[in-house]
Amino acid sequence: MRSCDIIHVADIGLSAAEYTQILQKAEEHKRVVHTLYADFHASLALSEATSPSVIRIRIERLRAQSLTELLTKVIGQCKEDLEQGAVVTVKTHRNSCGSSSLTKLRCITQII
Repeated sequence: MRSCDIIHVADIGLSAAEYTQILQKAEEHKRVVHTLYADFHASLALSEATSPSVIRIRIERLRAQSLTELLTKVIGQCKEDLEQGAVVTVKTHRNSCGSSSLTKLRCITQII
């Protein structure tokens, strides 16, 4: 499995930054933002920016190893879109009983 080069916002002094500041820093350094929050998608839409790409993970309480595996899978599936500028939302598939499965991911990509 390939590894992800991940930088946490706290590691670069942006833990209290606005979404727009984080997006600007990601754009400057050609990074993809991953988040649990919809605000990053909204900020991109409002600014009409075409980058950076943002992956929104709508799955809470993932451990580091599971998150890394999930991001690696999503990046592999959406690589071309992410390179062009995209917003990607990843969430679990819920079956009729209400339980979720991480093996059935919905990857919704919109080129921005």
